[in-house]
Amino acid sequence: MARDAETISAELGFPTPKLEIIKLTELNYDLRVQRPEDPHKLGKMIAEWEPAGIGVLSASRRAGGELICLDGQHRAKAGLANAWNEETFCNVWSGLTLKQEAILFRLLNNTTKVGIAAAFPVMVNAGDANAVAVDAVLRNHKLTINTPDGFNAIGAALRIVDSKKGVEALNWSIDLVLTTWGASKKNLDGRLIEALAIMHQHYGPILDTDNLRTKMTGVAGGVHGLLGKARTIRDLKGGRIQIAMIEALVALYNSGKRRNLLPEWVR
Repeated sequence: MARDAETISAELGFPTPKLEIIKLTELNYDLRVQRPEDPHKLGKMIAEWEPAGIGVLSASRRAGGELICLDGQHRAKAGLANAWNEETFCNVWSGLTLKQEAILFRLLNNTTKVGIAAAFPVMVNAGDANAVAVDAVLRNHKLTINTPDGFNAIGAALRIVDSKKGVEALNWSIDLVLTTWGASKKNLDGRLIEALAIMHQHYGPILDTDNLRTKMTGVAGGVHGLLGKARTIRDLKGGRIQIAMIEALVALYNSGKRRNLLPEWVR
């Protein structure tokens, strides 16, 4: 593992890590560069703990001497939970920036599937262009992730900003939902946000936002009601529910109008 760490550092032009002997109690955890612990995974590792499984850990030593874990969080915590207080090997980097720590975390942990919401802050700190763009939009709307009145559709947002005029479309879609129903995980549904963004990119300047907001406000059940309409269309025509949602939104937009109708959505 030491060789892998050195190779990664050399390829990135980062400082070379040194193999040190540390105590597990020396490690600290920073969620800006580290995913939250997975209780299920940790519980399993605690129950199946074997000292030989601790392996070589990876950490960053910051200017104040604090040792920040970059790889091995669950192994270290499982050891502590089993009262294992022996010294162990650790690849230790010194002089890293926060961005470099985040990048190393992602590379050192690329064998473990990390939930996108948990990985998102690390992606932002690692300088991922799409993640930084999404973060800027969320900050603009004063939204946080994984809170009752926050934003949880990170996967959808990342797909949106990766497309043409995606940042503009994401910003418009979130603003429309917030001004229609307010902030909550239920209202900021990723399927709706993605459908609105595609709709905005497709219809552009002919789309009357105020008309759409008024029509959406009148939907019984709000987002849940819109999703019900989309599911009905999907059951008839198949395809992604986001596309069925666009068809439902276009029909809703055109309802009661005689002029300036949106052209029917063509699959």
